[in-house]
Formats: sequence, C-alpha cells, structure tokens
Amino acid sequence: MLAALTILPLAPAHIEARVLPRRLAVSQELVVLPRRSVRSSLRGKVVDWTGAAVGGALVQVVDTQTQKPVASQVVPQSGEFGFTNLPPGDHYKLRARRDGFRPLEIPLKVARHHGDGHLTLKLVVAS
Repeated sequence: MLAALTILPLAPAHIEARVLPRRLAVSQELVVLPRRSVRSSLRGKVVDWTGAAVGGALVQVVDTQTQKPVASQVVPQSGEFGFTNLPPGDHYKLRARRDGFRPLEIPLKVARHHGDGHLTLKLVVAS
C-alpha cells in the first residue's frame, strides 16, 4: 500500500514521523508540517542500503511547476543536508542524485509555518 509520510514537529529536538494510508495514491509523498512563521526548513541525511552516508550526492528541492530547483546542495561526506527558508507550497519534489545510484524523487509539501522536518533518503545502487 502506498502512503504519505507526515512529519510533525513536537519540540525543537523531537520530530515524530507517521505513515498515513492514502486512497488513490500513486506515489509516496513527504509532507513537512512546520510551526510559527511563513518559512520552513528541512534537514536530512543521504544513505545507501546499508545505512552508510553517501557523500557527494546532489539534493534539490524542485518546483514542479517550473521544473527548476529552489534549493540545491551537494552533501559532504557525512551525507547530511539542510535547507532553510523554504517557501510554502504543494508544488515541490525532493530529488537526490549520485553517480552509481538510482535517482530518487519524492513529492514534497511545505506548509505555511516555520518548522523543521528531518528525513533519511536511502539511495539504491544502480544496476
């Protein structure tokens, strides 16, 4: 069953992730539900199937209306990435790419308030 992943901020250091069933879903969807102002931030880590960090991956938040990145980062050897001041909207996708791995794309919704979501992007070795 396909599901939407909802990230709910609980406190500055705690994030709760829940998988919610979706009817008629055709893919998985990441929803960042932040707090307070009008911008959000997203942090995470890119790993391989063993859980090891994948440094050098390109991670982007892409506007699906224009197909242009609104935020982009090449991650360091730690695999960690972070984007701040993401404008609200439901027309984004999160993209991760690295040579030797299959590209990963996840639909992304950014809510209208300030908050911080955290996720792990698992890349699969290309065949």
